[in-house]
Amino acid sequence: MGISLNNNRRVRNETLEHLLSPFETTFKYCGADYRSFYAFYGTESEYPISDLEKSVQDYLNFIDNL
Repeated sequence: MGISLNNNRRVRNETLEHLLSPFETTFKYCGADYRSFYAFYGTESEYPISDLEKSVQDYLNFIDNL
C-alpha cells in the first residue's frame, strides 16, 4: 500500500499505523498477506526533484521487497 501525505507524520493526532490498522485487520481476516505500507510525506509543499527521485527509488525498493 502506498500513501502520500502532507509534511505531518500524524493525522489528527493519530499515527498512520493506527489509522491503517482496520486495513491490516481486514487483510488478515480475509487471509490476505498484509505487507505494511510505504508513506511519502511532503505532498503539500514544493518538493526538491532530487528528494522526489530518491522517494521514487525507495518506493520501488519497497515494492521489490514485498
